[in-house]
Amino acid sequence: MVSGIALGISGKLDRETTQIYITLSFMTGLCLWLFWVCCWMHQWHILIAPTYAHE
Repeated sequence: MVSGIALGISGKLDRETTQIYITLSFMTGLCLWLFWVCCWMHQWHILIAPTYAHE
C-alpha cells in the first residue's frame, strides 16, 4: 500500500491506477490475514477429530 501511495504522489501512476493498486494491496493483505486466521483457528479448535477403533 505504501508503494502505491508513493507512486501516486510522485506522479508515476495516474489516479485510477493508484486506487486500483492500493485496493489490490489491501485486499491481498486481508485475504492473507484471513487465511492465516482460518489455519490458526483450525489448529486451535479442531472441528474434525480422528476416530480410533478400539480393538
